[in-house]
Amino acid sequence: MANYKMKPFSRKLIYDEIWKNGTTKTAKKLNVSYSKFKEACEQSKIPLPSQSYWASLSVGKQVEQQPLPLSDSDELLLPVIDTNVDHTVKKVIDKKSAERKKDNTCDKKSIPILSVKSTTKSKASQTAAVAHEYSLSKDKLINTYDRETLYKEIWSEPIIKVAQRYGVSDVAIHKICKAMDIPKPPAGYWRQLETGKQVDRIPLPPTTKPTQKTGFRTHGCVYEEITEKPILDFLPVEEQNRIIETAQNMLREYSGKKLHTVLKQNKISIAHWAATHPRDISASRKRDSYYSPPEGEPPLYYDISNESLPRVHSFLSVLFYAVEYLGGSVNMDLTLQIRGETVSYFVYESETQVAHVYTKEELRQLEKYEKEKSHSWAYKPRIRKYDYVFNGKLRFSVFKDNCYNDRGNVLIENQLGNILIDLYEKSEVVRIDREAKEAARRKAEEEKRKREELARRKNKEIGKTLALCNEAEDFIIACNIRAYANTMASKPNLTNDEQEWIEWALKKADWFDPIIAREDELLGVREHSKSSEAKSLTEKHSWWY
Repeated sequence: MANYKMKPFSRKLIYDEIWKNGTTKTAKKLNVSYSKFKEACEQSKIPLPSQSYWASLSVGKQVEQQPLPLSDSDELLLPVIDTNVDHTVKKVIDKKSAERKKDNTCDKKSIPILSVKSTTKSKASQTAAVAHEYSLSKDKLINTYDRETLYKEIWSEPIIKVAQRYGVSDVAIHKICKAMDIPKPPAGYWRQLETGKQVDRIPLPPTTKPTQKTGFRTHGCVYEEITEKPILDFLPVEEQNRIIETAQNMLREYSGKKLHTVLKQNKISIAHWAATHPRDISASRKRDSYYSPPEGEPPLYYDISNESLPRVHSFLSVLFYAVEYLGGSVNMDLTLQIRGETVSYFVYESETQVAHVYTKEELRQLEKYEKEKSHSWAYKPRIRKYDYVFNGKLRFSVFKDNCYNDRGNVLIENQLGNILIDLYEKSEVVRIDREAKEAARRKAEEEKRKREELARRKNKEIGKTLALCNEAEDFIIACNIRAYANTMASKPNLTNDEQEWIEWALKKADWFDPIIAREDELLGVREHSKSSEAKSLTEKHSWWY
Protein backbone atom coordinates (compact mmCIF):
# COMPACT_ATOMS: atom_id res chain seq x y z
CA MET A 1 0.00 0.00 0.00
CA ALA A 2 1.51 3.37 -1.02
CA ASN A 3 2.30 6.01 1.63
CA TYR A 4 1.81 9.73 1.09
CA LYS A 5 3.48 12.88 2.34
CA MET A 6 1.96 16.36 2.04
CA LYS A 7 3.87 18.89 -0.07
CA PRO A 8 2.98 22.55 -0.73
CA PHE A 9 2.59 23.80 -4.32
CA SER A 10 1.77 27.16 -5.86
CA ARG A 11 -1.88 27.48 -6.95
CA LYS A 12 -0.82 29.48 -10.01
CA LEU A 13 1.78 26.86 -10.99
CA ILE A 14 -0.74 24.02 -10.68
CA TYR A 15 -3.38 26.04 -12.56
CA ASP A 16 -1.01 26.77 -15.49
CA GLU A 17 0.13 23.13 -15.64
CA ILE A 18 -3.44 21.76 -15.68
CA TRP A 19 -4.64 24.04 -18.47
CA LYS A 20 -1.52 23.26 -20.50
CA ASN A 21 -1.20 19.46 -20.13
CA GLY A 22 -4.46 18.29 -18.52
CA THR A 23 -5.45 17.03 -15.06
CA THR A 24 -4.30 13.42 -15.50
CA LYS A 25 -0.84 14.27 -16.84
CA THR A 26 -0.31 16.92 -14.17
CA ALA A 27 -1.24 14.49 -11.38
CA LYS A 28 1.08 11.88 -12.86
CA LYS A 29 3.90 14.40 -13.25
CA LEU A 30 3.59 15.44 -9.60
CA ASN A 31 3.30 11.77 -8.49
CA VAL A 32 -0.15 12.35 -6.95
CA SER A 33 -3.19 10.07 -7.12
CA TYR A 34 -5.68 11.39 -9.70
CA SER A 35 -8.67 11.31 -7.34
CA LYS A 36 -6.76 13.01 -4.50
CA PHE A 37 -5.30 15.57 -6.91
CA LYS A 38 -8.73 16.45 -8.31
CA GLU A 39 -10.22 16.71 -4.80
CA ALA A 40 -7.41 19.04 -3.66
CA CYS A 41 -7.89 21.27 -6.74
CA GLU A 42 -11.61 21.54 -6.11
CA GLN A 43 -11.04 22.43 -2.45
CA SER A 44 -8.50 25.10 -3.49
CA LYS A 45 -10.96 26.49 -6.10
CA ILE A 46 -8.71 25.71 -9.08
CA PRO A 47 -10.93 25.38 -12.20
CA LEU A 48 -10.43 22.20 -14.25
CA PRO A 49 -10.83 21.98 -18.05
CA SER A 50 -13.95 20.19 -19.26
CA GLN A 51 -14.06 17.43 -21.89
CA SER A 52 -15.50 19.87 -24.44
CA TYR A 53 -12.52 22.20 -23.88
CA TRP A 54 -9.99 19.58 -25.04
CA ALA A 55 -12.30 18.39 -27.85
CA SER A 56 -12.64 21.95 -29.20
CA LEU A 57 -8.92 22.53 -28.82
CA SER A 58 -8.09 19.34 -30.76
CA VAL A 59 -10.10 20.48 -33.81
CA GLY A 60 -8.64 24.00 -33.79
CA LYS A 61 -11.62 25.85 -32.34
CA GLN A 62 -11.16 29.05 -30.36
CA VAL A 63 -11.52 28.23 -26.66
CA GLU A 64 -11.35 30.40 -23.55
CA GLN A 65 -9.53 29.42 -20.38
CA GLN A 66 -11.41 29.87 -17.10
CA PRO A 67 -9.60 32.45 -14.94
CA LEU A 68 -8.06 31.44 -11.61
CA PRO A 69 -10.29 32.86 -8.86
CA LEU A 70 -8.87 34.54 -5.77
CA SER A 71 -8.26 32.46 -2.66
CA ASP A 72 -7.22 32.99 0.94
CA SER A 73 -4.03 31.03 0.28
CA ASP A 74 -1.67 31.04 -2.70
CA GLU A 75 -0.55 27.48 -1.94
CA LEU A 76 -2.24 24.07 -1.77
CA LEU A 77 -1.10 20.88 -0.12
CA LEU A 78 -0.95 17.72 -2.26
CA PRO A 79 -0.54 14.11 -1.02
CA VAL A 80 2.56 13.08 -2.99
CA ILE A 81 3.32 9.36 -3.15
CA ASP A 82 6.42 8.58 -1.11
CA THR A 83 8.64 6.67 -3.54
CA ASN A 84 11.16 5.89 -0.80
CA VAL A 85 8.56 3.74 0.95
CA ASP A 86 7.49 1.92 -2.22
CA HIS A 87 10.96 0.67 -3.21
CA THR A 88 9.84 -2.96 -2.64
CA VAL A 89 7.10 -2.68 -5.28
CA LYS A 90 9.54 -1.04 -7.70
CA LYS A 91 11.99 -3.94 -7.33
CA VAL A 92 9.20 -6.42 -8.01
CA ILE A 93 8.17 -4.44 -11.11
CA ASP A 94 11.75 -4.40 -12.43
CA LYS A 95 12.14 -8.12 -11.72
CA LYS A 96 8.87 -8.98 -13.49
CA SER A 97 9.79 -6.82 -16.50
CA ALA A 98 13.16 -8.58 -16.81
CA GLU A 99 11.51 -11.99 -16.62
CA ARG A 100 9.01 -11.06 -19.35
CA LYS A 101 11.76 -9.80 -21.65
CA LYS A 102 13.74 -13.00 -21.08
CA ASP A 103 10.90 -15.45 -21.51
CA ASN A 104 9.02 -13.38 -24.14
CA THR A 105 5.85 -15.09 -22.94
CA CYS A 106 2.80 -14.15 -20.93
CA ASP A 107 2.83 -15.83 -17.50
CA LYS A 108 -0.78 -16.70 -16.80
CA LYS A 109 -0.11 -17.26 -13.11
CA SER A 110 0.75 -13.58 -12.72
CA ILE A 111 -2.68 -12.51 -13.98
CA PRO A 112 -4.73 -11.19 -11.03
CA ILE A 113 -7.89 -13.31 -10.78
CA LEU A 114 -10.76 -12.15 -8.59
CA SER A 115 -11.39 -14.82 -5.98
CA VAL A 116 -14.97 -16.03 -5.58
CA LYS A 117 -14.70 -17.80 -2.26
CA SER A 118 -12.48 -15.24 -0.52
CA THR A 119 -11.61 -11.62 -1.29
CA THR A 120 -8.55 -11.55 1.01
CA LYS A 121 -5.05 -11.98 -0.43
CA SER A 122 -1.66 -12.52 1.10
CA LYS A 123 0.82 -9.66 1.12
CA ALA A 124 3.03 -11.43 -1.42
CA SER A 125 0.17 -12.07 -3.86
CA GLN A 126 -1.00 -8.44 -3.53
CA THR A 127 2.50 -7.20 -4.33
CA ALA A 128 2.72 -9.47 -7.39
CA ALA A 129 -0.70 -8.32 -8.59
CA VAL A 130 0.24 -4.66 -8.13
CA ALA A 131 3.50 -5.21 -9.98
CA HIS A 132 1.76 -6.94 -12.88
CA GLU A 133 -0.87 -4.24 -13.21
CA TYR A 134 1.65 -1.39 -12.93
CA SER A 135 3.58 -2.96 -15.81
CA LEU A 136 0.58 -2.65 -18.14
CA SER A 137 0.99 0.88 -19.46
CA LYS A 138 -1.23 2.32 -22.16
CA ASP A 139 1.38 1.67 -24.85
CA LYS A 140 1.72 -1.98 -23.81
CA LEU A 141 -2.03 -2.50 -23.71
CA ILE A 142 -2.49 -1.78 -27.43
CA ASN A 143 -0.57 -3.23 -30.39
CA THR A 144 -0.15 -1.61 -33.80
CA TYR A 145 0.18 -4.12 -36.65
CA ASP A 146 1.93 -3.06 -39.86
CA ARG A 147 1.15 -5.20 -42.90
CA GLU A 148 4.66 -5.53 -44.33
CA THR A 149 6.29 -5.95 -40.91
CA LEU A 150 3.86 -8.66 -39.85
CA TYR A 151 4.29 -10.44 -43.20
CA LYS A 152 8.06 -10.63 -42.65
CA GLU A 153 7.61 -11.81 -39.06
CA ILE A 154 5.21 -14.70 -39.75
CA TRP A 155 7.46 -15.97 -42.58
CA SER A 156 10.57 -15.74 -40.35
CA GLU A 157 9.25 -17.77 -37.40
CA PRO A 158 6.08 -19.70 -36.45
CA ILE A 159 2.93 -17.65 -35.82
CA ILE A 160 2.68 -18.88 -32.23
CA LYS A 161 6.03 -17.22 -31.43
CA VAL A 162 4.99 -14.02 -33.20
CA ALA A 163 1.79 -14.06 -31.14
CA GLN A 164 3.76 -14.43 -27.89
CA ARG A 165 5.88 -11.42 -28.78
CA TYR A 166 2.78 -9.33 -29.44
CA GLY A 167 1.14 -10.63 -26.25
CA VAL A 168 -1.89 -12.14 -28.03
CA SER A 169 -3.06 -15.59 -29.04
CA ASP A 170 -2.16 -17.20 -32.37
CA VAL A 171 -5.88 -17.01 -33.26
CA ALA A 172 -5.65 -13.21 -33.08
CA ILE A 173 -2.65 -13.17 -35.46
CA HIS A 174 -4.56 -15.38 -37.93
CA LYS A 175 -7.48 -12.94 -37.82
CA ILE A 176 -5.22 -9.96 -38.42
CA CYS A 177 -3.52 -11.67 -41.38
CA LYS A 178 -6.91 -12.43 -42.90
CA ALA A 179 -8.11 -8.85 -42.34
CA MET A 180 -5.02 -7.38 -44.08
CA ASP A 181 -4.63 -9.97 -46.88
CA ILE A 182 -1.34 -11.35 -45.55
CA PRO A 183 -0.55 -14.84 -46.90
CA LYS A 184 0.43 -17.34 -44.17
CA PRO A 185 2.88 -20.24 -44.37
CA PRO A 186 1.07 -23.46 -45.39
CA ALA A 187 0.85 -26.54 -43.19
CA GLY A 188 4.21 -28.36 -43.00
CA TYR A 189 6.22 -25.29 -44.06
CA TRP A 190 8.47 -25.18 -40.99
CA ARG A 191 8.95 -28.96 -40.99
CA GLN A 192 10.16 -28.85 -44.57
CA LEU A 193 12.63 -26.08 -43.70
CA GLU A 194 13.97 -28.16 -40.79
CA THR A 195 14.66 -31.08 -43.15
CA GLY A 196 16.55 -28.80 -45.55
CA LYS A 197 13.97 -28.68 -48.33
CA GLN A 198 13.65 -25.59 -50.50
CA VAL A 199 10.23 -23.96 -49.89
CA ASP A 200 9.04 -20.92 -51.80
CA ARG A 201 7.60 -18.01 -49.86
CA ILE A 202 4.20 -16.71 -51.05
CA PRO A 203 4.76 -13.06 -52.07
CA LEU A 204 2.77 -10.30 -50.39
CA PRO A 205 0.01 -9.39 -52.86
CA PRO A 206 -1.33 -5.84 -53.41
CA THR A 207 -4.50 -5.03 -51.46
CA THR A 208 -7.12 -2.34 -51.03
CA LYS A 209 -7.60 -3.20 -47.36
CA PRO A 210 -5.99 -1.18 -44.52
CA THR A 211 -2.25 -1.68 -44.08
CA GLN A 212 -2.31 -0.94 -40.36
CA LYS A 213 -4.56 -2.10 -37.56
CA THR A 214 -4.67 -1.76 -33.80
CA GLY A 215 -5.71 -4.33 -31.21
CA PHE A 216 -5.51 -5.09 -27.50
CA ARG A 217 -2.50 -6.86 -26.04
CA THR A 218 -4.36 -9.59 -24.20
CA HIS A 219 -1.70 -10.94 -21.79
CA GLY A 220 -3.79 -14.05 -21.20
CA CYS A 221 -7.10 -12.27 -21.76
CA VAL A 222 -9.46 -13.20 -24.56
CA TYR A 223 -10.17 -9.77 -26.02
CA GLU A 224 -8.98 -10.25 -29.60
CA GLU A 225 -11.21 -7.80 -31.40
CA ILE A 226 -9.10 -5.88 -33.96
CA THR A 227 -10.37 -2.34 -34.32
CA GLU A 228 -10.29 -0.25 -37.48
CA LYS A 229 -9.76 2.88 -35.35
CA PRO A 230 -8.10 3.71 -32.02
CA ILE A 231 -10.12 2.85 -28.93
CA LEU A 232 -12.12 5.60 -27.20
CA ASP A 233 -11.16 8.04 -29.97
CA PHE A 234 -14.45 9.91 -29.43
CA LEU A 235 -13.19 11.11 -26.02
CA PRO A 236 -10.53 13.69 -25.17
CA VAL A 237 -7.08 12.23 -24.58
CA GLU A 238 -7.26 13.05 -20.87
CA GLU A 239 -10.48 11.07 -20.50
CA GLN A 240 -9.09 8.18 -22.56
CA ASN A 241 -6.08 7.92 -20.27
CA ARG A 242 -8.24 7.99 -17.17
CA ILE A 243 -10.51 5.17 -18.41
CA ILE A 244 -7.58 2.99 -19.50
CA GLU A 245 -5.83 3.61 -16.19
CA THR A 246 -8.99 2.59 -14.32
CA ALA A 247 -9.35 -0.51 -16.52
CA GLN A 248 -5.82 -1.58 -15.64
CA ASN A 249 -6.18 -1.02 -11.89
CA MET A 250 -9.82 -1.87 -11.20
CA LEU A 251 -9.16 -5.36 -9.80
CA ARG A 252 -6.58 -4.07 -7.37
CA GLU A 253 -8.72 -1.09 -6.35
CA TYR A 254 -12.16 -2.66 -5.92
CA SER A 255 -11.91 -6.46 -5.50
CA GLY A 256 -11.62 -6.14 -1.71
CA LYS A 257 -14.62 -3.83 -1.25
CA LYS A 258 -18.03 -4.87 0.04
CA LEU A 259 -20.65 -6.07 -2.43
CA HIS A 260 -22.21 -3.15 -4.30
CA THR A 261 -25.54 -1.91 -2.86
CA VAL A 262 -27.48 -2.60 -6.08
CA LEU A 263 -26.17 -6.19 -6.14
CA LYS A 264 -27.15 -6.68 -2.49
CA GLN A 265 -30.70 -5.71 -3.44
CA ASN A 266 -30.55 -8.01 -6.48
CA LYS A 267 -29.51 -10.89 -4.22
CA ILE A 268 -32.50 -10.25 -1.94
CA SER A 269 -34.89 -9.91 -4.90
CA ILE A 270 -33.72 -13.23 -6.40
CA ALA A 271 -34.29 -15.00 -3.05
CA HIS A 272 -37.83 -13.60 -2.74
CA TRP A 273 -38.68 -14.35 -6.38
CA ALA A 274 -37.35 -17.93 -6.20
CA ALA A 275 -39.52 -18.63 -3.14
CA THR A 276 -42.71 -18.00 -5.13
CA HIS A 277 -41.51 -18.90 -8.65
CA PRO A 278 -39.71 -22.26 -8.54
CA ARG A 279 -38.03 -23.16 -11.83
CA ASP A 280 -37.24 -26.43 -13.53
CA ILE A 281 -33.43 -26.37 -13.33
CA SER A 282 -33.13 -29.09 -16.01
CA ALA A 283 -35.26 -27.37 -18.66
CA SER A 284 -33.72 -25.35 -21.48
CA ARG A 285 -33.39 -21.69 -20.58
CA LYS A 286 -33.11 -20.39 -24.12
CA ARG A 287 -35.62 -17.63 -24.76
CA ASP A 288 -36.39 -16.44 -28.24
CA SER A 289 -36.47 -12.76 -29.15
CA TYR A 290 -40.28 -12.67 -28.86
CA TYR A 291 -40.28 -13.87 -25.25
CA SER A 292 -40.71 -11.28 -22.53
CA PRO A 293 -39.63 -12.14 -18.98
CA PRO A 294 -42.42 -12.22 -16.39
CA GLU A 295 -43.08 -8.85 -14.81
CA GLY A 296 -41.05 -8.46 -11.64
CA GLU A 297 -38.45 -11.14 -12.42
CA PRO A 298 -35.10 -9.86 -11.10
CA PRO A 299 -32.05 -9.75 -13.39
CA LEU A 300 -29.67 -12.77 -13.35
CA TYR A 301 -32.33 -15.09 -11.84
CA TYR A 302 -33.13 -16.86 -15.10
CA ASP A 303 -29.63 -17.04 -16.63
CA ILE A 304 -27.33 -17.83 -13.68
CA SER A 305 -27.30 -20.86 -11.38
CA ASN A 306 -27.37 -20.49 -7.61
CA GLU A 307 -23.81 -21.82 -7.46
CA SER A 308 -22.43 -19.23 -9.93
CA LEU A 309 -24.43 -16.27 -8.65
CA PRO A 310 -21.90 -15.22 -5.92
CA ARG A 311 -19.12 -15.19 -8.51
CA VAL A 312 -21.16 -13.07 -10.93
CA HIS A 313 -22.04 -10.66 -8.13
CA SER A 314 -18.35 -10.41 -7.18
CA PHE A 315 -17.00 -9.35 -10.58
CA LEU A 316 -20.03 -7.17 -11.35
CA SER A 317 -19.39 -5.36 -8.08
CA VAL A 318 -15.83 -4.53 -9.23
CA LEU A 319 -17.20 -3.32 -12.58
CA PHE A 320 -19.88 -1.18 -10.93
CA TYR A 321 -17.40 0.52 -8.60
CA ALA A 322 -15.14 1.32 -11.55
CA VAL A 323 -18.04 2.83 -13.52
CA GLU A 324 -19.06 4.98 -10.55
CA TYR A 325 -15.47 6.15 -10.05
CA LEU A 326 -15.45 7.35 -13.67
CA GLY A 327 -18.63 9.36 -13.10
CA GLY A 328 -21.28 6.81 -14.14
CA SER A 329 -24.00 5.12 -12.10
CA VAL A 330 -25.80 1.79 -11.77
CA ASN A 331 -29.53 1.31 -12.35
CA MET A 332 -31.63 -1.08 -10.28
CA ASP A 333 -32.07 -3.37 -13.33
CA LEU A 334 -28.22 -3.66 -13.40
CA THR A 335 -27.87 -1.56 -16.55
CA LEU A 336 -25.33 1.28 -16.42
CA GLN A 337 -25.48 5.03 -16.93
CA ILE A 338 -22.31 5.96 -18.80
CA ARG A 339 -21.80 9.47 -20.19
CA GLY A 340 -25.52 10.06 -19.70
CA GLU A 341 -26.52 7.01 -21.77
CA THR A 342 -28.15 3.77 -20.59
CA VAL A 343 -25.78 0.95 -21.53
CA SER A 344 -26.93 -2.67 -21.30
CA TYR A 345 -25.00 -5.93 -21.41
CA PHE A 346 -25.70 -9.66 -21.04
CA VAL A 347 -24.14 -12.11 -18.62
CA TYR A 348 -25.30 -15.72 -18.60
CA GLU A 349 -24.12 -19.22 -17.81
CA SER A 350 -23.62 -21.87 -20.48
CA GLU A 351 -25.56 -25.14 -20.43
CA THR A 352 -24.60 -28.73 -21.11
CA GLN A 353 -27.10 -30.97 -22.89
CA VAL A 354 -27.45 -34.42 -21.34
CA ALA A 355 -29.87 -37.29 -21.90
CA HIS A 356 -33.02 -36.90 -19.84
CA VAL A 357 -33.54 -39.41 -17.03
CA TYR A 358 -37.18 -40.32 -16.51
CA THR A 359 -38.70 -39.42 -13.16
CA LYS A 360 -41.02 -41.78 -11.26
CA GLU A 361 -44.01 -39.72 -12.33
CA GLU A 362 -42.96 -39.83 -15.99
CA LEU A 363 -42.47 -43.61 -15.82
CA ARG A 364 -45.93 -43.95 -14.31
CA GLN A 365 -47.44 -41.86 -17.15
CA LEU A 366 -45.65 -43.94 -19.81
CA GLU A 367 -46.83 -47.18 -18.19
CA LYS A 368 -50.39 -45.91 -18.10
CA TYR A 369 -50.18 -44.91 -21.76
CA GLU A 370 -48.93 -48.35 -22.81
CA LYS A 371 -51.97 -49.92 -21.17
CA GLU A 372 -54.47 -47.46 -22.66
CA LYS A 373 -53.00 -46.63 -26.06
CA SER A 374 -55.45 -48.93 -27.84
CA HIS A 375 -58.25 -46.55 -26.83
CA SER A 376 -58.99 -43.46 -28.89
CA TRP A 377 -58.95 -41.17 -25.87
CA ALA A 378 -55.42 -42.18 -24.79
CA TYR A 379 -52.56 -39.74 -25.46
CA LYS A 380 -48.83 -40.15 -25.16
CA PRO A 381 -47.27 -37.96 -22.43
CA ARG A 382 -44.94 -35.21 -23.66
CA ILE A 383 -41.56 -35.84 -22.06
CA ARG A 384 -38.40 -34.03 -23.13
CA LYS A 385 -35.48 -36.02 -24.50
CA TYR A 386 -32.70 -33.88 -22.99
CA ASP A 387 -31.90 -32.01 -19.82
CA TYR A 388 -29.93 -28.77 -19.80
CA VAL A 389 -27.58 -28.36 -16.86
CA PHE A 390 -25.65 -25.23 -15.91
CA ASN A 391 -21.93 -25.98 -16.33
CA GLY A 392 -20.39 -23.00 -14.49
CA LYS A 393 -18.88 -21.39 -17.61
CA LEU A 394 -19.91 -17.75 -17.89
CA ARG A 395 -20.29 -15.55 -20.93
CA PHE A 396 -20.33 -11.73 -20.91
CA SER A 397 -21.54 -9.82 -23.92
CA VAL A 398 -21.43 -6.04 -24.37
CA PHE A 399 -21.74 -6.02 -28.16
CA LYS A 400 -23.86 -8.66 -29.85
CA ASP A 401 -21.01 -10.02 -31.97
CA ASN A 402 -18.32 -9.93 -29.27
CA CYS A 403 -18.50 -12.22 -26.23
CA TYR A 404 -16.09 -12.77 -23.34
CA ASN A 405 -15.94 -16.42 -22.22
CA ASP A 406 -14.39 -18.52 -19.52
CA ARG A 407 -11.59 -20.45 -21.25
CA GLY A 408 -9.56 -22.80 -19.10
CA ASN A 409 -7.58 -20.73 -16.61
CA VAL A 410 -8.60 -17.46 -18.25
CA LEU A 411 -11.80 -16.30 -16.58
CA ILE A 412 -14.07 -13.34 -17.19
CA GLU A 413 -12.54 -11.68 -14.14
CA ASN A 414 -9.28 -11.31 -16.09
CA GLN A 415 -11.12 -9.47 -18.85
CA LEU A 416 -12.93 -6.82 -16.79
CA GLY A 417 -10.59 -4.08 -18.01
CA ASN A 418 -11.48 -4.74 -21.64
CA ILE A 419 -15.16 -5.10 -20.69
CA LEU A 420 -15.05 -1.63 -19.09
CA ILE A 421 -13.55 -0.14 -22.26
CA ASP A 422 -16.19 -1.94 -24.35
CA LEU A 423 -18.94 -0.43 -22.18
CA TYR A 424 -17.59 3.05 -22.88
CA GLU A 425 -17.36 2.23 -26.59
CA LYS A 426 -20.97 1.09 -26.50
CA SER A 427 -22.05 4.30 -24.74
CA GLU A 428 -20.95 6.16 -27.88
CA VAL A 429 -22.90 3.72 -30.08
CA VAL A 430 -25.97 4.21 -27.86
CA ARG A 431 -25.53 8.00 -28.01
CA ILE A 432 -25.31 8.03 -31.82
CA ASP A 433 -28.34 5.73 -32.09
CA ARG A 434 -30.34 7.83 -29.60
CA GLU A 435 -29.50 11.09 -31.36
CA ALA A 436 -30.38 9.54 -34.73
CA LYS A 437 -33.76 8.43 -33.36
CA GLU A 438 -34.35 11.83 -31.78
CA ALA A 439 -33.44 13.54 -35.06
CA ALA A 440 -35.83 11.21 -36.93
CA ARG A 441 -38.56 11.93 -34.36
CA ARG A 442 -38.02 15.69 -34.64
CA LYS A 443 -38.09 15.43 -38.43
CA ALA A 444 -41.33 13.42 -38.30
CA GLU A 445 -42.88 15.93 -35.88
CA GLU A 446 -41.81 18.85 -38.09
CA GLU A 447 -43.25 17.16 -41.17
CA LYS A 448 -46.48 16.49 -39.29
CA ARG A 449 -46.61 20.13 -38.15
CA LYS A 450 -46.07 21.30 -41.73
CA ARG A 451 -48.83 18.97 -42.99
CA GLU A 452 -51.23 20.22 -40.32
CA GLU A 453 -50.31 23.84 -41.03
CA LEU A 454 -50.82 23.28 -44.76
CA ALA A 455 -54.18 21.62 -44.13
CA ARG A 456 -55.22 24.52 -41.87
CA ARG A 457 -54.23 27.12 -44.45
CA LYS A 458 -55.92 25.12 -47.19
CA ASN A 459 -59.16 24.84 -45.22
CA LYS A 460 -59.03 28.55 -44.47
CA GLU A 461 -58.51 29.29 -48.16
CA ILE A 462 -61.39 26.99 -49.10
CA GLY A 463 -63.64 28.79 -46.61
CA LYS A 464 -62.70 32.20 -47.97
CA THR A 465 -63.24 31.01 -51.55
CA LEU A 466 -66.67 29.57 -50.75
CA ALA A 467 -67.60 32.80 -48.97
CA LEU A 468 -66.49 34.74 -52.07
CA CYS A 469 -68.66 32.56 -54.31
CA ASN A 470 -71.64 32.97 -52.00
CA GLU A 471 -71.19 36.76 -51.88
CA ALA A 472 -70.83 36.84 -55.68
CA GLU A 473 -74.10 34.91 -56.01
CA ASP A 474 -75.84 37.50 -53.83
CA PHE A 475 -74.31 40.30 -55.91
CA ILE A 476 -75.60 38.72 -59.12
CA ILE A 477 -79.07 38.46 -57.57
CA ALA A 478 -78.88 42.13 -56.53
CA CYS A 479 -77.85 43.15 -60.07
CA ASN A 480 -80.69 41.13 -61.61
CA ILE A 481 -83.23 42.70 -59.25
CA ARG A 482 -82.02 46.24 -60.09
CA ALA A 483 -82.14 45.49 -63.83
CA TYR A 484 -85.65 44.14 -63.45
CA ALA A 485 -86.79 47.14 -61.35
CA ASN A 486 -85.22 49.64 -63.81
CA THR A 487 -86.96 47.89 -66.70
CA MET A 488 -90.22 48.09 -64.78
CA ALA A 489 -89.59 51.82 -64.14
CA SER A 490 -89.33 52.47 -67.89
CA LYS A 491 -92.89 51.30 -68.34
CA PRO A 492 -95.27 54.16 -69.26
CA ASN A 493 -98.19 55.23 -67.11
CA LEU A 494 -97.00 53.60 -63.86
CA THR A 495 -99.56 53.26 -61.13
CA ASN A 496 -98.87 54.14 -57.49
CA ASP A 497 -98.67 50.45 -56.59
CA GLU A 498 -96.14 49.83 -59.32
CA GLN A 499 -94.02 52.76 -58.19
CA GLU A 500 -94.14 51.51 -54.60
CA TRP A 501 -93.13 48.04 -55.83
CA ILE A 502 -90.15 49.44 -57.74
CA GLU A 503 -88.99 51.29 -54.65
CA TRP A 504 -89.42 48.10 -52.56
CA ALA A 505 -87.52 46.00 -55.14
CA LEU A 506 -84.55 48.39 -55.16
CA LYS A 507 -84.37 48.20 -51.37
CA LYS A 508 -84.31 44.37 -51.63
CA ALA A 509 -81.50 44.64 -54.20
CA ASP A 510 -79.56 46.69 -51.67
CA TRP A 511 -80.32 43.96 -49.07
CA PHE A 512 -78.93 41.23 -51.39
CA ASP A 513 -75.92 43.35 -52.44
CA PRO A 514 -72.92 42.36 -50.19
CA ILE A 515 -71.30 45.75 -50.93
CA ILE A 516 -74.23 47.82 -49.58
CA ALA A 517 -75.46 45.14 -47.13
CA ARG A 518 -78.67 47.04 -46.27
CA GLU A 519 -80.50 45.82 -43.18
CA ASP A 520 -84.11 44.86 -43.79
CA GLU A 521 -86.81 45.75 -41.29
CA LEU A 522 -88.22 42.21 -41.28
CA LEU A 523 -85.45 40.02 -42.73
CA GLY A 524 -82.62 41.60 -40.77
CA VAL A 525 -79.02 41.50 -42.08
CA ARG A 526 -78.27 38.95 -44.80
CA GLU A 527 -75.24 36.69 -44.14
CA HIS A 528 -73.76 36.90 -47.62
CA SER A 529 -70.80 34.54 -47.05
CA LYS A 530 -73.00 31.59 -46.11
CA SER A 531 -74.11 28.98 -48.61
CA SER A 532 -77.33 29.25 -50.58
CA GLU A 533 -78.93 26.52 -48.48
CA ALA A 534 -78.01 28.22 -45.19
CA LYS A 535 -79.43 31.63 -46.21
CA SER A 536 -82.35 30.43 -48.33
CA LEU A 537 -85.64 32.22 -47.75
CA THR A 538 -88.38 29.87 -46.54
CA GLU A 539 -91.91 30.83 -45.67
CA LYS A 540 -93.04 29.96 -42.16
CA HIS A 541 -96.62 28.85 -41.59
CA SER A 542 -98.71 29.80 -38.61
CA TRP A 543 -98.15 26.60 -36.68
CA TRP A 544 -94.38 27.19 -36.78
CA TYR A 545 -94.60 30.36 -34.71
